[in-house]
Amino acid sequence: MQVQNSLARVVTENTKTWTLDILNVINAMKDIFDMDDIVKLVETQEPTRIDLIIALRNCKGGHWTSEAYYQFVDSHNANQPNSDWQHDQCIVLEQKDKGDIVIDLLKEGRIGGIEFIDLLNL
Repeated sequence: MQVQNSLARVVTENTKTWTLDILNVINAMKDIFDMDDIVKLVETQEPTRIDLIIALRNCKGGHWTSEAYYQFVDSHNANQPNSDWQHDQCIVLEQKDKGDIVIDLLKEGRIGGIEFIDLLNL
């Protein structure tokens, strides 16, 4: 019984350490992008997309849902009736130095989320 308790304590401590490591990485990711930089990319690469520029400037809140995706709108039951997430199109912006990004534009003109391709599978 004592061996089991010791093993459980080690597993618990390792899990806490691992969880803290993951949280530290996620918190550090908050500084990875600047919305103003993304708006500038759109102005350069898609200058006629005023709708996209306005949608980006209206983004509030959001959170990392993976190592590479920052989400602004809940995608639960995506594209189903009454879901907040009704996908319209993906906009790809190319960046040589920071990697390409993909913006998910929803039918109501909101930004669903932004994927940072270079962060996939880090």
